[in-house]
Amino acid sequence: MNRQEIEAMLESNSDSYSEDYDDTDADPNWSSESEPDENIYERELLDNCNVTINTIGNNWNNDFSNGQLNSHIIFNPDVNTIGINPDIIETMSDASPIDFFYLFFDKEIIDMLVVETNRYANAKKNTAGLSRHARIRKWVDTNEQEIKLFFGIAMWMGMMKLPSIAHYWKNYIL
Repeated sequence: MNRQEIEAMLESNSDSYSEDYDDTDADPNWSSESEPDENIYERELLDNCNVTINTIGNNWNNDFSNGQLNSHIIFNPDVNTIGINPDIIETMSDASPIDFFYLFFDKEIIDMLVVETNRYANAKKNTAGLSRHARIRKWVDTNEQEIKLFFGIAMWMGMMKLPSIAHYWKNYIL
């Protein structure tokens, strides 16, 4: 397309150019009539598949108007053991909430968060086009203690409901 054709297209009020493009959410049909055996492996798999349906204790109800009817049914088709590992319960029986937090966020994870947060901030600070008074220019590298404090505040915000996020940062008692 040359410049004149592009300008003509932009100035045109007709939608004749949009006929070349499909703007629907429908998925295209990729099946090919010339390849009838393309799903042969799926058919063989389905033919060799033996399905056993365990109906013991399954009182499924298709009445969805009452959300509590099927709440007792647990979806676990492989009958896997689910829940908290009993060893953890024994080991952590007298543990504090921070001990549980450190099960998921150990020193290695916290250190990685510090490094990646500082890397991201420095990359943003060094981008072209920042105004002279941009807040990112005042960035000081974070550390392990600040990351832990941030997570503590974020968790506290989840437990202590206030009207808006700004209320969490007020300097006076609410």
